[in-house]
Amino acid sequence: MPEGAPFYGGILASLTTSGPTDAGHAPDPAHFATADADGHLKYSRTFTNESALANADTVQVVVHGIDVNGSGTYDLAGAGEAPLVPGSGVPFEATMPVLCGGVAN
Repeated sequence: MPEGAPFYGGILASLTTSGPTDAGHAPDPAHFATADADGHLKYSRTFTNESALANADTVQVVVHGIDVNGSGTYDLAGAGEAPLVPGSGVPFEATMPVLCGGVAN
């Protein structure tokens, strides 16, 4: 999401669970894996010839989303609306960067 772009760059691919993986699908939380009640998350998907990833020396994987208010869902009551997606109704809880790590190619 745009909040972290100045620090780790723009989106090259979206780690969606189904459908397209391009950067344009980043703001749609419905297509991303979510953790279970114990906070565990498992993600598996094969990317074949993903040119945006293949040409990068190092890729940063950024995990977004945290249930700030413990309601069990991403909602506007937790942290308000995503600041860089005004008027979208997307909760900031869904887009908030919470984990980042580098993956060397």
